[in-house]
Order: sequence, then structure tokens, then C-alpha cells
Amino acid sequence: MSNVLFLFQKNSTRQWDITRVMLGLFVCISSGAIWYLLSQQPQSLRINLDQSAQSLTNKTELYTQNPIIGSLGSDPDGTWIGSHAQIDLNHHTDFPWRVATMRWQVPGDPITVRLAVGVQHYTIVATPHGQKVSLLLPQHMPTAQIVIAAPTQKIAHDSRALSLIIAHLTITRLTMMPLDFLLMVVGYLLPLWCIAVIVRRAGWLGVVVFVVFMLVHLILLFQESNTGFAYRSLWLDEYGRWIFVPIVAYSMLVQRDVYTQTIPHGQRVLGLDILRSLAIIGVLISHSTTILFDMWTYSYDVYRKFASTGNIGVNLFFALSGFLIGGILLRKLPEFGNGSVIRRFWYRRWIRTIPAAFVSLVVSFFVIPPLDLVNFFVSALFLGTMNPLSEPKELIHWWSLSIEEFFYFLFPVLIYVFLKKIAPRRAFLIAAVIFIVITIINKITWQFVLPMSILVKIPKWFLWNNLDVIVWGVLLAYIQVYQPMWLMHIRKSGIFPGLLLVVIGYFVIVDYPRWFGLRYYGAATFVTLGATLMIPTLLHINTLGNKYLDSAFRWCAQLSYSLYLYNLIALQITRAIITRADSWPLMSISIVLYLGISIGLALLSYVVIEKPVLRWRDRYVTDH
Repeated sequence: MSNVLFLFQKNSTRQWDITRVMLGLFVCISSGAIWYLLSQQPQSLRINLDQSAQSLTNKTELYTQNPIIGSLGSDPDGTWIGSHAQIDLNHHTDFPWRVATMRWQVPGDPITVRLAVGVQHYTIVATPHGQKVSLLLPQHMPTAQIVIAAPTQKIAHDSRALSLIIAHLTITRLTMMPLDFLLMVVGYLLPLWCIAVIVRRAGWLGVVVFVVFMLVHLILLFQESNTGFAYRSLWLDEYGRWIFVPIVAYSMLVQRDVYTQTIPHGQRVLGLDILRSLAIIGVLISHSTTILFDMWTYSYDVYRKFASTGNIGVNLFFALSGFLIGGILLRKLPEFGNGSVIRRFWYRRWIRTIPAAFVSLVVSFFVIPPLDLVNFFVSALFLGTMNPLSEPKELIHWWSLSIEEFFYFLFPVLIYVFLKKIAPRRAFLIAAVIFIVITIINKITWQFVLPMSILVKIPKWFLWNNLDVIVWGVLLAYIQVYQPMWLMHIRKSGIFPGLLLVVIGYFVIVDYPRWFGLRYYGAATFVTLGATLMIPTLLHINTLGNKYLDSAFRWCAQLSYSLYLYNLIALQITRAIITRADSWPLMSISIVLYLGISIGLALLSYVVIEKPVLRWRDRYVTDH
């Protein structure tokens, strides 16, 4: 017996060494690839101005904005401007872009154009025949902007007051000093190095997560190095890359402090409450963007960062719900041949979710009178996500409730059907796999049937494209019961492999124009699978070392369902009180008001509806 254990231990050590060697190999490959990609950036970059959303290369169409602020419109000849405009080159920051060249002409008589580039000022006479203008940009500029001021004039058949039409904007960069180039390369390597350090003890799971992260990083880098990082993705934002490192270091220290003993069955788990709390906080941040961006309307990049947190939050809920529901179904699996067990499961789930939801429905009807009654009642019956051609217009946050309710109904039915032919354990597993397969088939089918204008919207809410999001948690519950050693290995890997998948999913969702295919097929999967991989570690967290912080997370988790139901109602009340938060004080007041009303309504719902209903359920609709 001791010889067998020795061989197993030796094998385990060898496997551990192989995974580290593989990890080091991939780090070297990615480092060389990043060095090469950055060294191959174009010497000059031409930005076409003949349409509002530009393609910076002939091959890759990115969602970009016209860099001319103050444009009066575009046509095939270029972009028209009025008396004042500025050319924003702030996106071109990694290389010292030094020379800006453009071609302009006036629609009528010659005019005098004044240009300002930093502290330098120029005066140029523009003529109707067209001119090529080159400007030497200062090497050290706090902001890279060319400010243009010129008199306007009227032209025939045009009501606008026009000064210039600008076309063929080209910027040329200087060769970087070796040290500057090295620092830039290190900046793009830092996230990968940090990931390698984080996952080095996670075995093959860590290697797989690192490879996924590396591929996404390199593909984005390849795509954007061809355009000189003119309109980089949020993933490659330089501030995010440098902030990422200390956050990771701190998180690794925190992770060592929070691991505790196994928590007895039936006791509330703080780790899962933390996941619930983070999920609802993401939803609240996302829904508050309409308040935040009265003030920040100019920054669409920042808007996407905030607005996408709601999608992440809901997918965290799906992973957690799948794990908990999967555990309940597995405990009842031997009795599934008896239809009353399934009915009791349905009754208990519906009593948990529907009364509070329908009370919020009544409140919503009077606070936010529906504009489309048919759509309102269709959504109220959880049917608003069935038709891909009809996006929900009322009760828009009920799309996630619809997915959960249909899953609660369909998954036990599928298990029951297979139980007549095969053993309960296999029936459960096959039912889970079928949900995943049906989702993939649906996504492929709809991609060929529906136009792109609809496809870009449906990944989030369409029922038949989201049947798999809860299954990953269900499969984890299956592993917990039938493969506990697998669960132990996942737990030993810590939360970071899963957390990295969530981060990848977040950036895929945020930058969906670059990643439409990946978002359509896998963004929600990245998030739910990542959250699922975090759950085994979270199951063993019973304290964060601070009783007030522990209590805050538990309290937030208890209110999470009611917060989800009422936060949009609170948002409408806030907007009715403060119609436009276009200053910092008004925005701050609006956020406090929104959170206060949300928490107040949620607390009232929890005390008056949820708790009494749950007590009644546990008394009269028992779990056995």
C-alpha cells in the first residue's frame, strides 16, 4: 500500500512539474509574440473621414468615432466643419505620433484659418483649390488635440454655415527610444505575467485558463497594433493594465486569509453570500448608468464599462442558482420516479420566486404605467423572451426570471423522461448535456436565419440561446456528489482561475463589436463557467476577518432578490424627482436617492412578502 501511495505521489509531483513547464513555455511564447507585434506597428496611420463610423483598415472594421469634434457632417469628399472644431488624437498614445498631415479646402472664397497645437499657434490661408497641411506635434503634450478656428460662409443649397472640408488625415510616428519601447512591451506583458503567477498552483486548470487569457490578449493586440492602437479596446487600456498588478497582489494576500474550515450542511455560507452580493451590486451599477451619464455623456468607453456589469451580475446569479438547484434535485433524484416529488419541487420554487415578483409587478404597473399592455402581460407570464423578433419592452429585467422559471420547469421533466430508460445518475447528466447542445444548435440556427440588427441584441435575453447558463452550476453540483475529488482539485486552485474567466467574459461583453462571434457564442459561458469554478472555494469561506463586513455581505445577499425586482422602479422614481443629473452635486444626490429607494423597497418586500411566504412554504410545503 505504501508503494502505491509513493508512486501516486511521484506521479502527482511530475504532473505538477509538467504544468509549470507548460505555463513557462506559454509565457515565453506570449512574450515573444507581444514583442514582435509591437515592433511591427505601422509607421504612419491614415484615418478616413468620409463617414461617421470609420474603418481604420480595409480588413478590420472597428466601432470608432470620427476624431473631428464639432463636425457638421460627412460626405465622400471628407468632413465639414463650422467656425470651431478640434481633431482629437488622444487615442494615439503608445507611440509618440509626431506629424499630423491633412488635406483641406474651402467651399467658397479663401479664408484665414487659425490652428492651435498645445502652446503653438499657426495661421494659414485656406483656398478653394485644396491644400496639404502638415503639423509638427510637440513631443510631450498633455492632450493631443488640434484646435481649428475659421470664419464661415454659406454655399448654395446648404443651410449650414461652413468653413472647411477636411480629408485624408494621416499621422506619422517617431521611432521610439529602446528604453521607451521596452517599457511599453513590459506594460502589455504585465497582465500575462500576473496571470501566470496567479494560476501556477492550479495545475492543468490554470494552464487552460492562462491559454484562454493569452489568446484573447494576443488576438486583440494583433488587431489593434495594425491600427496603431488608435481606438484600443478597454482590455488594453494602459491605466487598467498598470492598476491590475497591485490589485492582483492584494487579492492573493486576501485569499490566504479567508480560507476556513468546511461549513456544515444547511448553514448559510458567507462565500456564496459574497457572490450574491457582488451580482446584485453589478446589476445596481448597470441600471444606474442613466443617472451617471447625464454627467458623463461624452465618454462612451466609460459608459460601457459601467453598463456591462449588469450582464455579469445576472450570469453570477445563474451560476449560483444552477449549483443550488442542482444540489436540491440530486438529493431528490432517487425518488424522481414519483411525480409528486417533482411537483413538490416546483411548488417550493414557485412559492419562493413568484409571490414577491407579482407584488413588484403590481407596484410597477402603478409607478411605471406600461406603454404596451400586451407586452407587459406577456412578460409578466415569463413569455417575453420566447420570440427573437420581439425584444421585451416592458418589465425588461424579467428576462432573467423567465430563463430561471423555464429551467426549473423543463430540467426536472427531462430527467423524469430519461429515468424510464436509464439510471438516475446518467439521466441527470444527459439532461444537463442536452440543455447545452440545444443552446448551441439554437445559436447556430438563429445566426443563419436572423439579420445582424437582431442578432446583436438577443444573446442577453433570448430564452433558447441561454438554456445553458444555469447548467454549469448544475454540473458542479453533480461533481460535488459523484466526483468529490474533482471538486477538491478545483477548490485547491483557488478563486482566480474562475475569476479570470469572468474577467475575460466581461471584456468580451464590453467590446462586443470586436468580439461579436465570441460574445454571441461564449461570453455568458465565460462568466457562468468562471463563477462556477469559484464556487468550490467560496463554499469554504465563512469569514473575511471583519464581522461588520461579513454582516454587510449577508444582509445584501438576503435582500438581493427584492433589490433585483425593485431597483428599476426606484430608478424611475429617482428620475421623476431629479429629471436630469447634469452636475456633480445632482448626480451624487441622484445616486444616493436611487440606492436609498431601492434598499427601502427591497427591505419592505423582504419583511412583508418574502419572509412570511417562506415561513408558510416551509410549514405547509415541506421538502420531503
